[in-house]
Amino acid sequence: SRRRRSRSPPVRGRERRGASRDSRRRARSPPPREKRSHDHRAFPDGYVERRRIFVGGVPKVTTEERFRAYFAQFGEIDKLELSAARSFGFVSYVDAESVERALEKRMHQFNHTAYNSTFIEVRRPKAPRGPPS
Repeated sequence: SRRRRSRSPPVRGRERRGASRDSRRRARSPPPREKRSHDHRAFPDGYVERRRIFVGGVPKVTTEERFRAYFAQFGEIDKLELSAARSFGFVSYVDAESVERALEKRMHQFNHTAYNSTFIEVRRPKAPRGPPS
């Protein structure tokens, strides 16, 4: 085996390239975005929707009829929004007591077809996002 002889000692960092690669990369990248803080001054006690629930983990094959039939057991439904392709939905009830009955359990076993069931998450919706600042 032959040994290689180094011609000169290795030169690192700025001595070799001028400026470091990281500093050049930072110069080209946009400044980091500030975290958006949602303005909750309108809700001093926290944001609470009294007649609406969020439902997560909805199977993609769920029909609006089955979704409505399941959540109608808790009370009269005012409005139903289902986005099964994105696996979530919202249910608005006529009265707040219906929401409380639905929220007694966080995980519900939902029969999305005649023979299949899965667990879905039921909770209060998060505060709506305001316009970007």
